[in-house]
Amino acid sequence: MTASPPAPRTSRGWWVALALVTLVFLLVNQSYYRNDKRPPGQDESWYLETGLYMYQAMVDGDWGRFVYHYRTAFRVKAPLISVLLPPIFLAVGPSYKAALLVNSVFLVVASVCLFALARRLFSPSVGLAAVVFYQTMPLALGLSRSLMTEYGLVALVLAALYFLLASEGFSRGWANAALGVVLGLGLLMKVIYPAFVAGPLLVAWMRHRPPLRRLAAVAAPAVAIAATWYVFNLGAVIEFAWSNAFGEIATGYGTSTAAKRFLRAIREGPSMYYAVTLAALAPAALAMAARGGRLRERLSSHSSLLLLAWVLPPLLPLALGQNLAIRFVAPLLPAAALALAVCIEGLSSRPAVRAILFALVACLPLRQYAELSLPGSRRLGVAHAPDAEGHWHQQRVLEALQLRNPPGAAPRYVIIGVEHPYFNANLFSYLSTYHRYNWRFTSLGYAETSWQRAVERLHRLDAHYIVMTTGFSKEDLSPFLNEINRDIQALLDRGELPFRLLAKVRLYGDLEALIYEKEAPWTSYRPGVHFAPPAQPMTVDFFGGVRFLGYDWKRLDASRGEISYYWTVPHRVDEDYRIHVVFRRGSRELLRQDFFLAGGRRPFFDWEAGEVVRQNMTVALAEEPGAPLEARLWLSPWGAGPPQQVAFPKELIHESVVPLRLEP
Repeated sequence: MTASPPAPRTSRGWWVALALVTLVFLLVNQSYYRNDKRPPGQDESWYLETGLYMYQAMVDGDWGRFVYHYRTAFRVKAPLISVLLPPIFLAVGPSYKAALLVNSVFLVVASVCLFALARRLFSPSVGLAAVVFYQTMPLALGLSRSLMTEYGLVALVLAALYFLLASEGFSRGWANAALGVVLGLGLLMKVIYPAFVAGPLLVAWMRHRPPLRRLAAVAAPAVAIAATWYVFNLGAVIEFAWSNAFGEIATGYGTSTAAKRFLRAIREGPSMYYAVTLAALAPAALAMAARGGRLRERLSSHSSLLLLAWVLPPLLPLALGQNLAIRFVAPLLPAAALALAVCIEGLSSRPAVRAILFALVACLPLRQYAELSLPGSRRLGVAHAPDAEGHWHQQRVLEALQLRNPPGAAPRYVIIGVEHPYFNANLFSYLSTYHRYNWRFTSLGYAETSWQRAVERLHRLDAHYIVMTTGFSKEDLSPFLNEINRDIQALLDRGELPFRLLAKVRLYGDLEALIYEKEAPWTSYRPGVHFAPPAQPMTVDFFGGVRFLGYDWKRLDASRGEISYYWTVPHRVDEDYRIHVVFRRGSRELLRQDFFLAGGRRPFFDWEAGEVVRQNMTVALAEEPGAPLEARLWLSPWGAGPPQQVAFPKELIHESVVPLRLEP
């Protein structure tokens, strides 16, 4: 790649035109956000939840917690999309609509960088036309109206290409530093970012062979920024990216031939209209350039090489990949928009004629853009008109759980037994985090294929609730993500899982959520009634009047055990207590239980003096060599106060934790 020519002088009018065009796109998107009532999808909810954790840490002034949430964010996905949300939440408040404002930043960055890039390579008119073409492409339009990483990825690709050109072969210090920062941010946006910038960077390096210190000026900020997260998560993110492109995750979402994927990418990416128009105009533009047209010099030098280095390297992995998600081609859309604008520019040397051609080509896409911006049922790939699909009052499920038995200091797990774009564990995790509730939502297992493993997961997490649904048709649910739903529902219906139907929550139409609560088998013995004493007797009195009588423990199989706790009150008490038990092997915590006796249906203050209650619980604790298995038990008033101290026996006085020896 030869050194880029000096940037042409651009009249203020072109910048004003760009500002007006960009403002129109911003205002239309804001109107769209107000009219669209859809809840966030799975990935969007995940990004929102993570951003809320960081925002809440900032509001609380707990910067250590902020760093922890940043360092552990996603593990398998780069975190920048969520890191950008807290400043927006601080400015306008935390919400899904507020989070979408991050796309306004991306829209401005992408438009300015694409215009500036085209201005350097071709002309301001090419730049302005390319901005209009790109922002009206179906994929760009849809991504600008959802909280997904690819729209920001495009903006950072364009920013890197612009600063690469502005560096004049890595010879300008400010541009090198800016390029390094953008490269670091791009890596934090998505792990596939290098695929779209490596080609131009390599060509520039091979052409100019800059001294090492100049390359270091680019690499240093890039590595420093990206390392803040990748140093903790590199292995996991690479493994996930591979599986998402070529492995089990990719094939799970469906397979198709390369030809069908290509046609779908054209139809839902730039649109068939733009593709056919480019294919029709390109031969004529190239013929005129060959005869000495106005673009001949630029097309034969660094500009064409830059476009090829930008587009060709990512095409091979995108073509070979099995994932049918079209959004991964988004960073190539500006190149297509730029190529189309260049072809139109090359058809005539008269500005008025070129302006008319630009307007004619943009007419149909602008009409489609308007149709997809007004309420209706129109849809094209990820772009859809604003509507209320999925607005099912999912909040009612969370409210039902919160009213029934809100968790205390320790979180409680809820299993969402269905995966739908608008009804899934990610969405409920976001809603719970938004309200600062202490629920933890998860699925039966990502793309789980074995109901046995799902049942093990229920026990391992000590899940308190399962939420299933009725009313979805077979076509509504992805088979890949919902393969074992029927098996789990059948187990619940036959009573083969220790969960009972607690409530039905009507959502929308025939759609209902079924909330199943974990049964905690318990038996109450009135004062004076004989009962079998615990196999491991021990008498521990807590301040407040509650007495622990001992416990039973037995193995059910290699991965499960059953423990029974025995409690009594020597005299009437005035308060209820939450019981906390941590199972440990040496210093490693295996499982934590936090519960009220009898699921809260038998509070201590209702007991008669001398009444005994035995509570049975199944726990998932796999047998493994090493330190002995033990448990530690304590009480807290309503789960909110400090642990209750022990009043008896003498050796535990002033302690609050009771050790339980389970296995040698």
